Formats: sequence, C-alpha cells, structure tokens
Amino acid sequence: MARIAIALIVTLGVAACDRSGTLSPGEKPVARDLTIAQLRNAEYPSEWTRSGKAYLVDGQYREAAAPGAATEVVVKATTFYAVGDLDGDGSADAVIVLESDPGGSGVFFDLVPVLNRQGEPQVLTPLPLGDRVEVNGVTLKDGLVDVQILKHSPDDPQCCPSLDVTMRYRLGPNGFISEGQDPSRTSASPDTRKTVQSWTPTAPMRS
Repeated sequence: MARIAIALIVTLGVAACDRSGTLSPGEKPVARDLTIAQLRNAEYPSEWTRSGKAYLVDGQYREAAAPGAATEVVVKATTFYAVGDLDGDGSADAVIVLESDPGGSGVFFDLVPVLNRQGEPQVLTPLPLGDRVEVNGVTLKDGLVDVQILKHSPDDPQCCPSLDVTMRYRLGPNGFISEGQDPSRTSASPDTRKTVQSWTPTAPMRS
C-alpha cells in the first residue's frame, strides 16, 4: 500500500510539472519572453558594416572602418528597449534602440523590432531615428511603440537637438509604420537633457 501511495504522489508531481506544456484543444503555445541577454547577443542589419550585419556580443560589435585603419565602426545596444506583443500573436516581442558610430562625426540611432519566435529572436528591418538625436525612453503597449526623443529643429546645430517629441509606431508588413507624434515643444534647457546611455564592454574588433 505504501508503494502505491508513493507511486501516486510521484505521478501527480510529474503531471503538475508538465501542466504548463499541456495544451487544451485549440490552444496555441505561448513562447517564453525574450530576454535582454538575447537582444544584446543577436545579429542586426547594419548599413555601416562591410557585411551589412552586426553581430552583437555583450551588447557591442566593432570592426575596422577600412582594412588596416585605426578608425572603428562601433554598433552598440543602448539601455532603451521594451517588451510587448508587436504582431498580435500573444507572445512577448521586443524593440531596442541601437547606436552606430561609423567613425566619422555622426552617431546614428535605429529602432529595431524583434519578434518572438518560440523564444528565439527574429530581427526585422531597423527604423532610422536620426543622427545625434537623444533618446529618452521607449515603451511598447497594445502593439504601439512610443519613442521619446529630442530631435533637431531647423535652427539647431547638429550637436544639440531641442525638439522634445514622442514618436509613435506600429508594426506593418515591411517594418514600422508611423502613427504620428505628440506635438513638439522646445526643450527647457540643454543642461536638463538626458544623453543616451549604452553598454560599452570590450568586444573583439573585426578587420
């Protein structure tokens, strides 16, 4: 009798452990959420690298701007990302802002959609946000992505954008589609503006 009781307990325990993997008829499996580690160690399209791709390792990719050159092309994952359902399939996708420094005077930012495919990232076409803009936040809710950003007014020098706007996007068949923006306003003071942060661990340079 004791052996029967133990066997029953073990069977119930196994069933409880497997319950998350048991689906009701017609129920679709829900993939696990994408992690920031996956986003920081993924391959992204890049117009600045020779291969057209940048494989981030610990949030960074580096290569020589030209064979034998000391100048580098650097692509980084910033701290600005958000998780949520982009394509309406019930799985938690993600968006992340990348910073690209091709070795000249410009520093370029892109908003990248990353779909969740059974827990693995599928990177889609990046959306350029601009040169030397300042990103202050990213949110993803109900399929809409809001990007809080300082962009340049016609009179701004390239170093110092002053228009504080929130850009809104949703995912279309070929990438992000603009849903407009909140009214622009002039930033109160350059001293209060928030500069984009990025992870800067050492990564191998590819020549």
